[in-house]
Amino acid sequence: LRDGHHTRTVSDDVGSGERTITLFTDYGRTRITNDNIVTNMVGTDTFRIRERDPLSAVAQTEWVSGVASGDADIEVTATTRLSSDAENLFLEWRAVTRERGQVVHEVGDTKTIRRDYL
Repeated sequence: LRDGHHTRTVSDDVGSGERTITLFTDYGRTRITNDNIVTNMVGTDTFRIRERDPLSAVAQTEWVSGVASGDADIEVTATTRLSSDAENLFLEWRAVTRERGQVVHEVGDTKTIRRDYL
């Protein structure tokens, strides 16, 4: 089993003027009952933006969640990405489910959402 931990990293690219903030969260791998149920959750959230360019902002996430007990061992990886231009927001997402390490289901989509400036 694994202890959890969290980190926050801020980095600046002096050449491009881009700032990146990365939040890493590891809730650990933990046995939650005497019935031998084990949970696992790890995630990374990343935010990027260039100085004086609000339309360069990008938010990305990747989270892995799993549970195992007896013969059952499942894990889901979920990713998202949000960006924009002056007229639209762009959303991409994907979820991949694995059972004992083998992909059993994948789903995802990309959406363009027109800004309405309310």
